[in-house]
Amino acid sequence: MAAKARGIAAASTPEAGPNQPGSGVDRRRREARRFEAVCAELAAEVGGSPSAAEAHVIRSAASLVLQSERLQEAQQRGEVVDSDELVRTANVAARLLSTLRAKRSRRAPLTGRMALEAHLRAKHGRADA
Repeated sequence: MAAKARGIAAASTPEAGPNQPGSGVDRRRREARRFEAVCAELAAEVGGSPSAAEAHVIRSAASLVLQSERLQEAQQRGEVVDSDELVRTANVAARLLSTLRAKRSRRAPLTGRMALEAHLRAKHGRADA
């Protein structure tokens, strides 16, 4: 492949692999690279290896984040923007991001006293055993 011969990173090749989300999307475009970057950041927040359902929420949230960014950029350029659409997009994105953060906090490893109490509950059915 010519891109590899020139030393261009795999992420800048024209299309995603057949098993990747966004298959057939031209990854040379700024929007596609931004989408991938947001998805990667959100996946890292969830714990790096999201379930299929979490991956769907991540892609949906990333799409909404990008749409919100586009609307904000248009507004900053002085273009007329539907403020209801801007608010709705931002609110739905925030709700999805909250869902992801809640999942992350449930996955967070227990440390210190919480870990000891969880271990004792599992072993003896109570925390003070």
